[in-house]
Amino acid sequence: KQDVLQLLNDEGILNRVIVVAARDHANNNNKNNDNNDDIDGKVNSSAEAIAVAASACSIAEALALTNGEDTFVVVDDIDQHKSFWDWTTRSLVDIYGVDAVVKDDMDGGASSEMRGFYSGLIQRAGRFNMKNGGGSMTLALLTNLEGKFGSDDEDNDEENMTFSPEDFSESSEKIRQRIAILADKGISLTPETLRKIQIPVPVASDSEKKRRLALQHVDDLVSMSDGQIWFDETLHASGQRPAIDPQRSITRVGIGADTPCRADAPAMRGLAGGLRFDFAQAASLEGAGANSGAEKQLLKRESYLLAMHQNPGEVRLLSENCVALLAASLGLLDTTVEEGGTAGTNLGSKKIKDLLDHLWQSSPSAMEDIDQSLDLSSSVRTELEEIIKAYLS
Repeated sequence: KQDVLQLLNDEGILNRVIVVAARDHANNNNKNNDNNDDIDGKVNSSAEAIAVAASACSIAEALALTNGEDTFVVVDDIDQHKSFWDWTTRSLVDIYGVDAVVKDDMDGGASSEMRGFYSGLIQRAGRFNMKNGGGSMTLALLTNLEGKFGSDDEDNDEENMTFSPEDFSESSEKIRQRIAILADKGISLTPETLRKIQIPVPVASDSEKKRRLALQHVDDLVSMSDGQIWFDETLHASGQRPAIDPQRSITRVGIGADTPCRADAPAMRGLAGGLRFDFAQAASLEGAGANSGAEKQLLKRESYLLAMHQNPGEVRLLSENCVALLAASLGLLDTTVEEGGTAGTNLGSKKIKDLLDHLWQSSPSAMEDIDQSLDLSSSVRTELEEIIKAYLS
């Protein structure tokens, strides 16, 4: 708690933030102790975390309804809700048995009860009409899936498996088609590769069952939200900043004919519209052999990663992000990547910085037009593309 308060103070925003925190529970620190006192301590801390999250939402709602303010609530550990749910589930299993309580969950089915449990918190987010103050409450829930989804210590042999298309004979037609594409391209069907493209491992080992249950918890949250952002530890270790998995990260804000709201600027929407498909295609080609045709797609992905790379604390204007993405889309960052200037390297960072500095010197009016209008007109885009091509070609 003190570290969070110090960070907010250092950033100069402490006076605009209300921190609602649970008490410290000493018993909660020992995760391997299964005595009754420790279990009671975990249950109490989880129940208190639920009350803390509800209290924070109530404060935000009061500010939105009374003062018409736009509020942002961050629940920094939604896993405590899951812990409470697990404890109550175990209690029900003791009384009614596994088949009556969690059989469908263990088999991978959806849990409407869990969705109802979370909806009491998630559905409090929204914008209020003018009659009710005109404010809003945006809710962000943080959760964590540790390591490789349960394969750190046990069942490590599973990570060394290589499957064949025949192992997926019981899978759906869609999955078999995707597996056939990977096999035709010579891509090894390992658990790591399958998880990258979200295909279930055909062997349901104990670690895989745990992974599926953990992902079900996340899927229930995702299905009720307006979007999600996935941070990946592997991407972080590779130096990507921010370490966002673009395949899994998506927004649903503004989708639908009756929703005038939008999640991003028109300028960004026009430039990033096909990125998720490009990244998904590149991920499916990882591990392909030489002369497979994958090099071009993988190079394109690395160029986009370079364009989007931002170190912690680094702030970019909308116009600067547009320029970087334009350069990547034109293939003008490919040479830099091939020379070793990938995302996170000094060479790559310097190339992007020099490009942005050049654009501000060459056409400040075009850059300012993007920042003021939040859009990228055809004339401004043409002007920027010509300057970028002249500088990087």
